[in-house]
Amino acid sequence: MAPMNGTTCRLCGALLLDPPALTLERVPVGAQAFLDSPGDLNQHATVDLILAECAGCGLLQLRNQPVAYYREVITASSVSATVLSARRQQFCAFIDEFGLQGKKVIEVGCGKGHLLDTLEELGVQAWGLESGSASVAAGRAHGRRILEGYPGETTASDPIFDAFFCFNFLEHSPHPGEFLKGVRGLLKDGAVGIVEVPNFDNDISIQRHYDLVIDHLLNFTSQTLGLTLAFSGFDVLSVGTCWDGDSIRMVVRKRAPSNYQNWKTNNPVLGKMNDILADPESGRVAVWGASHEGLTLVSMVNHLPVCILDSAQFKQGKYEPSRGIPIVAPGELESRKIDTVIVLAAIYSEEVVQTLVHRMGFCGNIFRVEKGLLVQVQGRH
Repeated sequence: MAPMNGTTCRLCGALLLDPPALTLERVPVGAQAFLDSPGDLNQHATVDLILAECAGCGLLQLRNQPVAYYREVITASSVSATVLSARRQQFCAFIDEFGLQGKKVIEVGCGKGHLLDTLEELGVQAWGLESGSASVAAGRAHGRRILEGYPGETTASDPIFDAFFCFNFLEHSPHPGEFLKGVRGLLKDGAVGIVEVPNFDNDISIQRHYDLVIDHLLNFTSQTLGLTLAFSGFDVLSVGTCWDGDSIRMVVRKRAPSNYQNWKTNNPVLGKMNDILADPESGRVAVWGASHEGLTLVSMVNHLPVCILDSAQFKQGKYEPSRGIPIVAPGELESRKIDTVIVLAAIYSEEVVQTLVHRMGFCGNIFRVEKGLLVQVQGRH
C-alpha cells in the first residue's frame, strides 16, 4: 500500500502536486467531533484541511490523517423514509437485472444494517460488513447477519458473495486499493456491485468548497473513481449520478483472473511444428529466425530441428539457449542438406520466403506463420 505520509498518493503511490490544490483553515477536526459544551473549545478542535492532487492518477485527496472512526459507518440517512424508498427501487432493479434472487449479497459499511431488511424483503440473502462493534451488536440484536470488520482486514475462507453494495464509505479510506482488494476477497468471480461516493465533479462545477470535510480523505470525480475501481480489479459496467447529482454511482463487476494455460496445449502453430518435425516426409528440418517467437517455439517442440537459420551475423555461431540448437548463416542451407524450412521471422517472414525461393533457389518444403496458423507456402519439387 502507498505510505500515508502526506506526500504520496493513497492509491497509486505517485507524488502529490505541490503546492496543494486548496487549503481551508480551521475546519472541524471531524464531522462527528461534536462538543459537549462551549467550554470544550480549544486549539485541537479545528485543523487546516489540505486538498492535493496526485501527479500520476489525478486523484484528489487530503494530506490530512484519517479521523479516528474512519472504519465505522455513522449516519442517520439510512432510517430516512425517502432514502429507504429510493434504495428499495434501486435494489429491486439491480436484483432483477443481474438475477440475484436467492443469492448472497453484502453491504460493505452497513452501520446497524437497516438496508439489510429491505434487501431481505426483496428475496436475497443479505449480509453486512461493519467495523463499529456497537453498530454490529445493535444490528445483530434485530436478527441481521453482520460480519464485524473492515475491508482488507476481514477475509473469508472462500469468496461467497454474488454482489455487494458500498454507499458513501470508500471516500473515508486512507488506502482505497487495500479497501477494494478486501472487498474483492469476499466476492465470487464475476460478482457485481454498486459503488456510490460523493460527486466532486459537482463540487468543481459550482465551486462548492464547503462540501469538503476532513472525514472524506478521497474526493472522487467520475474519472478518478473509474481509475480506482479499474486499478483494484473491477470492470465498470455503467456510470451515473444520483441524489440530484451529489453522488457518483458506478455499477461494477469483479474481474476474473486471466488464464492462458491452454495456449501451450492448443496452439495451432506449435501443434503443426510438432507434426512437421515428427514426420519422416519432412526430412531434415531447419527453422529460419532466431527471433523471440522462433526461440520460444523451438524451446517447446518435442523434436528438434537441425539448426536455426538467421541472417544476423551477431547471432551466427551461437546456440539457442534452451535446447542448444546451432544458429547458422542461411548460406549453410545446402551444406546441411535441409529439406524443410519453417519460417519464424515475424514481420520479415514474407521477405525470407522470397529469399529462399528466388535468391537461394530452395526447392524444399517451406512453411510460414499466417494469421496464427503455420501454413505451407511451397512443397518439395
